[in-house]
Amino acid sequence: MRRRFVIGVLILSLLISEICFTAAMKPSAVVGPQNDEGTLQFENQSAENVFADNHVIIVLTHEASLLSHDYGPDDFPEINCEKVRDLTGLIYQQIQEKLYYLRQDDIMSFDASGNMPERLKSVSIDTYQRILCLELMDHGKEAVLGAIDKLTIRADVQSAEPDYKLTACSIYPNDPLFQTEQWGHNKIQLPQAWDTTTGSSAVLVGVIDSGIDSTHSELSNRVNVSLSRDFHLGDEMTLVGSTDDPFGHGTKVAGIIGAQGNNNNGITGACWNVTLVSLRVLDEYGSGLTSDVAQAIFYAQYCQIPILNLSCRWYYSTPGYTDSMETAISQYSGLLICSAGNEGLDNDQYIELPGAFGFANVITVGASSQNDTVWEETIGGIRYSSNYGLQTVDIFAPGESIYTCLNQNGSYGYSRGTSIATPYVTGVAALLRAVYPGLTAAMIRHIIIHNADVVYDNNENVFGDICVSGGRLNAYNSLSHASSQFQYSSLGVHIGHKCSCTSCYEMLITAAHNWLQRPGGWICGTCGQWTNAIPTPLE
Repeated sequence: MRRRFVIGVLILSLLISEICFTAAMKPSAVVGPQNDEGTLQFENQSAENVFADNHVIIVLTHEASLLSHDYGPDDFPEINCEKVRDLTGLIYQQIQEKLYYLRQDDIMSFDASGNMPERLKSVSIDTYQRILCLELMDHGKEAVLGAIDKLTIRADVQSAEPDYKLTACSIYPNDPLFQTEQWGHNKIQLPQAWDTTTGSSAVLVGVIDSGIDSTHSELSNRVNVSLSRDFHLGDEMTLVGSTDDPFGHGTKVAGIIGAQGNNNNGITGACWNVTLVSLRVLDEYGSGLTSDVAQAIFYAQYCQIPILNLSCRWYYSTPGYTDSMETAISQYSGLLICSAGNEGLDNDQYIELPGAFGFANVITVGASSQNDTVWEETIGGIRYSSNYGLQTVDIFAPGESIYTCLNQNGSYGYSRGTSIATPYVTGVAALLRAVYPGLTAAMIRHIIIHNADVVYDNNENVFGDICVSGGRLNAYNSLSHASSQFQYSSLGVHIGHKCSCTSCYEMLITAAHNWLQRPGGWICGTCGQWTNAIPTPLE
């Protein structure tokens, strides 16, 4: 089992139009310093600026993760541990409950697992790994790095890393009173898509951000307050049913995703009818910790929230710095939609995460302008521009002068940047889910990416060589080219036959398939790739 010593510095950045998050650095500093390979280095930063000075996050080995054991400070005597927080606690409870049913099969004469509750059947034991946040008695950079050094030699620890900080630096928006048009809606043909559906309240979308102002007139009927959680204070102080957003960014994102439509009031979200869940990880100053983000993702998995908007990204200079986040995202069965960044960088070179993980359930979004070019803008003497990447940025979406909800007495205003482009994609994903609730995350990702608008300027494809899709989001194309899961008859086989994916070679029995029929082939729900489904008889 691999163990990795975490020695670098992670930058987790909240990418918004007015606010760009870095590890206590101004936006212009994100592009340096660099080593010879062009990757970011911040080894000289102090713990106060980069990570919590008394936290360590550990990922347990798979074997240790399955043990029925409540970890406490006494389990880590080598590091003077004061408190232990299980970031995967709710999923851990489900794992233990499922193991109980499976173990009964071995000691009872009948199939006890047949009585297993339906909610446990989708819980994956084979891939589960437990993540703990350890609070140290000692403070300081050396205390954290020393604890990491000691923890990585333990047989039950796969990896250890700091709990990285998120901090905010503000830039000022345009005057919100000059215009009121939502140009982005027409650009991606949302009105045409609404002929198919305007959404469904049965679709849950989690907004991992600074909260949502659920008192805003556009959002008051769209936020599930009872499911919403505030994680930014830590596990023991997690607030149930909290939707406060003193910072404001989450409210802007929520307005673009699902502001109530057709109510003769203000603006319309990309998905008129949707249920938003506020998963707050940032404080009133826009600061937070990566442990809170991981916990929010595991909570979303527990609540079976199928779509998450995470207007964040981070960079690393050496692989292996973000094992806890990689584990959290890989164990999330839904679709995670995140931002590409506002520094004008090639993310293929600078290794932006989570896009660089290459997961089939992640969409990374760049920002486009009203003229269908890459968004760029100079504000306060600092140049901002959407990041790009032929392999690591999936699609572009409107991100310039986007009118949305503010957390200021039910008002509206402009935002810009890749984190404002991201909720457009999230809204379209919610529309797809409303029509076809059986679609997997990989299927939705494939539909959105492969139905992007190809935009030309002087006979050159504007986005052709700077993102995976080669284009800009088109809601109408996505809705009109999607279809429900295929009928068995369309394969020419009977229930009980098997179909093999020619890309990942997963063999799926047709009675429990997760394929999506498209002209000329099918999309595999496991790897998200085109395939020719080849029916073969059961052996």
